[in-house]
Amino acid sequence: NSLADSFSVDTAPGKIELKGSSPRAVLFAVYAFLRDRLGARWYWPGKDGEFLPRLSVWDVEKWHKEYRPFFGYREMSICGIPGHRHEDTERWFPKVFLNCGLNTPKLREEIGLVVRAHGHSVSLPENMKLRESLFSSHPEWFSMINGKRDIKGIAGCWSNEGYFNYVVDKLCADITKNKASIAYYCTADIIPRCECKQCTRNPDKSARWWNYYARIIKSVRKRIPNVRFAGLAYQEYRSVPGVSVEDVDFVEYCHYNRCYFHPLDDGACEMNVNSMKEFRKWGEKAPLSFYGYEFDVFKQPMYLPLWNVFADEMKVYRKMGLKRVKTEYPVNMHRLMSKKDPLPKSGILQYASRLSAYAWATLAFDPDIAPESIVDDFCRNVYGKGGRHMARYHRLWADAWGASPKHVTYFFNAPRNFADRFMSKDLEKRMGECLSLAAKAAKGDARALSEIALDSECFKVWSVAAEEARKGGMVHNLDFRSGDDAFNTVGWLE
Repeated sequence: NSLADSFSVDTAPGKIELKGSSPRAVLFAVYAFLRDRLGARWYWPGKDGEFLPRLSVWDVEKWHKEYRPFFGYREMSICGIPGHRHEDTERWFPKVFLNCGLNTPKLREEIGLVVRAHGHSVSLPENMKLRESLFSSHPEWFSMINGKRDIKGIAGCWSNEGYFNYVVDKLCADITKNKASIAYYCTADIIPRCECKQCTRNPDKSARWWNYYARIIKSVRKRIPNVRFAGLAYQEYRSVPGVSVEDVDFVEYCHYNRCYFHPLDDGACEMNVNSMKEFRKWGEKAPLSFYGYEFDVFKQPMYLPLWNVFADEMKVYRKMGLKRVKTEYPVNMHRLMSKKDPLPKSGILQYASRLSAYAWATLAFDPDIAPESIVDDFCRNVYGKGGRHMARYHRLWADAWGASPKHVTYFFNAPRNFADRFMSKDLEKRMGECLSLAAKAAKGDARALSEIALDSECFKVWSVAAEEARKGGMVHNLDFRSGDDAFNTVGWLE
């Protein structure tokens, strides 16, 4: 409920009042006061993303503002690191009014955002030792693949009562351990499903999952009556099922079938036309939510000028009445200082796409904010006297991105496959000029120059990809997760 995050800031000579409808809303009010009255900014996680003006005095004027987000849940989901925990990133979330996503136990207690239990938990263990032990005692719990129970079949046999009870016990323990107020689970990721006669009796693969999930929810609630549940429309069960979807607050639609270049309701983008048709059809089954992959689009971390895309989608989602917006937020800041596996800042998505990440969080809280104002505010504070030229640089990027004649979807694409489609030689020259002018204008400002230098490095990454594309470079992304010799499984390209 977005009302749980409503808050207000009141100032007048002799008083400052920060009010909220919940403890976390009061925390949001503190950050809103620091932002809107004292000029503080937190553009990305960590100390170097904090911009605090030097103030020796502040006159307390009469001022009042009420804040209420439209979306009840707002989350940038930490992913891509062991344990999905990163303290600097999690401390950043409330500073930009996100109310979900804390995974570090001590921060859950300290900050008090919404606690959810989730994951690919309707499955058998990925750990081989644990799996071998269960397979020796309960092979019937494992998926039947190619006519036999297979130790690789960790999605489990959904028609087996013993496996069902195992899953319910597991989920109840997880909800209790996390003290979760809302839970949403899914089955094992990218794993074959059971092929036994009982499990495949219904030809509707999506319906199989949603019927099974409804059973799980009912059984969990017998033990934990007050827990709320949501569902995830994902993989083969992202398709609209031919059954009713019961006992969920909302269904989170995994929007990896959209085009990340063009507006969602752009009739000229066939990919988005088909994507939104299915998404809206889900609205006949359950209240809707959104699970995005915008920051996952490329295999290597790249600068992504996505704020216009975000502004468009948040307005569409508000019109659809979505309860929750969430995007995956790959976290790799910890690799900056890593001795084992270091990355330069330009190779770390949280730095390379810091403007877009900040824009997503800002627009998730208030879809009415003009993306242009977000860019101007960011450039003014981050680049100092070079801000005007950097604002032009970023806008050149965003305009070229939105005008791309090609489509890109899903995730882990190779940027060199289409970098030349929106980075022409002329555009590349103009972008380079903006960076040079910004550095010249910011001369003497060490902090601004370091940020301009970082954007210059990110620009070079795209320039290299564009040049490779112009030379006819083609990439086939190989999947090595299976441990097989992937080079022998694909044909050779001359």
